[in-house]
Amino acid sequence: MTIIIIIAVVIFLWWSLVPAKPRQRNLNDFINESQEKSKNYSNVYRTKMVGQDVYYSDNAPREINDVKVYTGTENNCDNYIYLKNN
Repeated sequence: MTIIIIIAVVIFLWWSLVPAKPRQRNLNDFINESQEKSKNYSNVYRTKMVGQDVYYSDNAPREINDVKVYTGTENNCDNYIYLKNN
């Protein structure tokens, strides 16, 4: 029984001490990098409609009372709106 515990402890220590692999770049990273290079930035604005907040991406607010809540690449703005709506 003690041998199993020792093996489990060694395995746990091995996995905790081995450095993690670097994260592989995905399509989202390439899109963001491309938009940053081309200076393709946008803003996210919040407006009130029938008791709830509505977020939209644009370069200028549609209404005077709209509030800018985020600035980034178009892809990052779309991700921000998606996270706020879900």
